[in-house]
Amino acid sequence: MKAAIILENGFEDIEALGCKDILNRGGVEVTLFGSEKVVKTSHSTNVIVDELINDNIKEYDIIILPGGIPGTYNLRDDKRIINYLTYFNNKNKLIAAICAAPIVLKLSGVLENKLATVYPDKEFVEILGSNYVDKKVHIDKNIITACGAGQTFNFSFEILRQLGINPENIKKSMQI
Repeated sequence: MKAAIILENGFEDIEALGCKDILNRGGVEVTLFGSEKVVKTSHSTNVIVDELINDNIKEYDIIILPGGIPGTYNLRDDKRIINYLTYFNNKNKLIAAICAAPIVLKLSGVLENKLATVYPDKEFVEILGSNYVDKKVHIDKNIITACGAGQTFNFSFEILRQLGINPENIKKSMQI
């Protein structure tokens, strides 16, 4: 299994790197993609990506968008990301977004006839509109969403489940 995590400047540290760690523990090959070789988190940590954003993303089993501000807005404004989300959705491949990032799913059109959760900020809830569901983590068909950084572990464990990997041994080894 291969996961592509997309990083734009201003992404939330734990949502991206915590997810990467847990997926790696589950045996998933995780690649960090970014618009630049060094991407700065919302808390000013520099992260070196594995690859610049390119069409190799289409070969992955899942595309994952961490939240964070302004990272979410930078994802939203990158037409390549919107195109990859559309591609994944059309192929019924897994798409995951956490915190504010589900607004990118809404704006890309992949939430048509699907529900998702988002960070419960009034603006984000309004953007999701009738697609919004008030849950910590939510799965609807090929879409996995979570409401914030505090749900990073649960979000990551659900991604593993959706990839067909039982997370129980990982939870045990992490003392969860």
